[in-house]
Amino acid sequence: MTTNNPQSPPEALLNRIHPLILVFIGGGTGTLLRVLAPLNISIVNTLGALLLGVLTALWAASPRDTRGQRLLLGTGLLGGFTSYSAIAGVLNYGPLFTSFGTRTPVELFFVLTLLSGLLAAAAGVFIGNLLARVLPGFEPVHPGAESEGEN
Repeated sequence: MTTNNPQSPPEALLNRIHPLILVFIGGGTGTLLRVLAPLNISIVNTLGALLLGVLTALWAASPRDTRGQRLLLGTGLLGGFTSYSAIAGVLNYGPLFTSFGTRTPVELFFVLTLLSGLLAAAAGVFIGNLLARVLPGFEPVHPGAESEGEN
């Protein structure tokens, strides 16, 4: 939601930078964080989905123009941090050996990774909506509020 509220200096700066540059900077930083994080790719993807859910809810509740933030942090940083394309690579290499020494079918790994991402994103939206209610400067989004007045 965009209103005539004045932008803070960081928001104004981000919104003046070319979108490709924001995604490039965020994506490079996110990829570096993923490489440096000593975490399993499934954990990285689930954490990224959770954080993106939180940010998405906060951006939806913000009365300010969040285009630059969404490009830098959502598309760029979290897009580079997560690696759902790694799942496609795993699908090409047959059985996955887990840390327990057992063989897990790749299809099960694929389904569990997607489900954990969906659940984490939903939990993130829930957390973000809670934060929007208590943090100053946000207007909590109430599902269906727009359509109630139309009936």
